[in-house]
Amino acid sequence: MNEKLKQCPFCGGEAELCYSEVDTFCRKCNVIQETEMWNTRPIEDELRARIAELEAERRWIPVSERLPEANKCVLIYDAGGNMTVDILVKSGGVETYFWLPKYRILFWMPLPEPPVNQLTAHNDTERQDDKSPNNTQTQTIVYGKESEE
Repeated sequence: MNEKLKQCPFCGGEAELCYSEVDTFCRKCNVIQETEMWNTRPIEDELRARIAELEAERRWIPVSERLPEANKCVLIYDAGGNMTVDILVKSGGVETYFWLPKYRILFWMPLPEPPVNQLTAHNDTERQDDKSPNNTQTQTIVYGKESEE
């Protein structure tokens, strides 16, 4: 076997080949599995691939690498150590861009999509619920003291 054995999928213990090298076992919990199957973890591999995809999508992008789309809000990080939402403005027909903050921008990141499904009422009942007052609050805490309303 050329590739390194992964840790035990059940306890995280150290794996070891059996004498025949047909099976692999865990020294900690003594589980045994065919060596060919030991490193096969399709769900884990799929999750790792998706995490890597999301991290690449949601990473800080240096302005030296590329600029964001003009006139679209993005999250920025500037030389003053500030993080804020801002916009790169394209001035007229000329390819001149400027940021609105006073510090030099170092990185930017696209904003996530808004939670549309959570904010949109899908039926009359939900619309009515949105209009009803919130009567669940029974007490108010003012300066560390409880008082009944």
